Amino acid sequence: MHHIVHSGRSVLPRWLWGLVIVCGAVAGYFVLRSGFCADDFFLLWESRHPFWESVRRYLVAPDVFSQAYYRPVQRLVHLVEFKAFGDLAILYHAVSLLIHLFNAFLAYRVFGRLGAPRAVAGVAAIVFVIHPAHTEPVTFISAISGLLAATCLLIALNVLLHYLETGDPRSGWAVILASSLALLSKEDTMSLPITLGIVWWFQSRRRDRLWPVLTTIPLVVAWLAWRVAIGGMLDPAGSGFSANPLTVLRNLPFHLSRFVVSVRSLVRLIGFDHYYTLRDTLQPTPHGVLYIAVVVLIVALAGYWVWRNWRGCPVYIKTGFGMAISGLLLYLPLPETATRFLYFPIVGLSVATVGLLLLNASRLKRVLLYAWISVLVVSTVEQTSTWYTAGQRVEVVLEEAVDVRTQHPPEVGTVFVDYPRREYAAFVFPIGLEYAIRWKTDFDWPYLYVSHDLPLDPNIAPDSVVWYRWSDEHFVPTDPQNW
Repeated sequence: MHHIVHSGRSVLPRWLWGLVIVCGAVAGYFVLRSGFCADDFFLLWESRHPFWESVRRYLVAPDVFSQAYYRPVQRLVHLVEFKAFGDLAILYHAVSLLIHLFNAFLAYRVFGRLGAPRAVAGVAAIVFVIHPAHTEPVTFISAISGLLAATCLLIALNVLLHYLETGDPRSGWAVILASSLALLSKEDTMSLPITLGIVWWFQSRRRDRLWPVLTTIPLVVAWLAWRVAIGGMLDPAGSGFSANPLTVLRNLPFHLSRFVVSVRSLVRLIGFDHYYTLRDTLQPTPHGVLYIAVVVLIVALAGYWVWRNWRGCPVYIKTGFGMAISGLLLYLPLPETATRFLYFPIVGLSVATVGLLLLNASRLKRVLLYAWISVLVVSTVEQTSTWYTAGQRVEVVLEEAVDVRTQHPPEVGTVFVDYPRREYAAFVFPIGLEYAIRWKTDFDWPYLYVSHDLPLDPNIAPDSVVWYRWSDEHFVPTDPQNW
């Protein structure tokens, strides 16, 4: 017989509660103080148009930045934020943080409706909140699309579970509405029919209550048709997500095999994601070796237990694993390993892993759970502090670039070369810095070129622009013949 061992006390010891609260507060401070970066500046630039003109454009066209994304819910939220907050970055971050906490509450409700004991649901919600893979979607203002999509999908799951329990048709229609908003928030939710179908399979299997799930299939098809009609693509060209669904399916076995053998993908999914230190090779921080050892033990223990006890495994654990796998389906074809794509899969992973560690919990299981949560929350502090520090670097680069730009009349073009690379300046992408300068100076120049890569655009006429390079915290004039 399965039972949760906690002897009438809190599942987590007091010292761990203290660590979670203190580290969570510190991480929250770093999130709120991180500032703008990269795509954030484009969203600010785009939101400067009149409100209703922006609303009309957001509903009928992809954004002008990528000519590929169609995320009207995200863009409308950013529009409202910009009209209300202006350039107060802390308020944008506060909204993202509140949405993240609200998602944790929705996840807790889902866990409970799936049948997880209160202790499991509570700890799983805590794991979801403090998971370091969420640093990017929570701290990166323009990654709010993932938060909003998860909100809509978690609402859809809650109302679906209510519908499966009661048969109330209003809940069935609410599933379709929430699913529609999820699709309009971010394209990662295209796999939602599979996610909802997994929940239906493990929780009900009543055919007369399958129609809300089946209705989401033509919903996704209609969304894809609309996307192709207005933009022709599903994702930016640089992300590797092909515009042709047949190409995606043809390449899926290769991407799946690559994902399975990739240690980087595994440790990122479980929670070891240091965007600025992991990069292309595994370069763990001081506590990284210990953490990887804990992860290996957890995975080995979970795999062995599930293999031996699948038939008797609680339904909420099976459902959690199914949700995690279905949420990863659109992550597999992407060569990019940014953790904003893992936001929703970690919902299912949290309840499944915590459930396994608290189920008939031995001393070893409890030690692994405490070690896992401890390193998760410490890693979150480390990563949010990295974003905060690098964000300060962004402000320095931007202030210097704006100062340079304002020294020249609008008809003079500008070339910035050799500025700090993005790993040192929190996503100072060329496009991000360009829009940031435009937004800060409100100029419309004939030419602005920003790059740290050579060779430069051969179409640039050296005598028609001024050239600057980065040196010792400043942009200084440079001779184009040197580049």
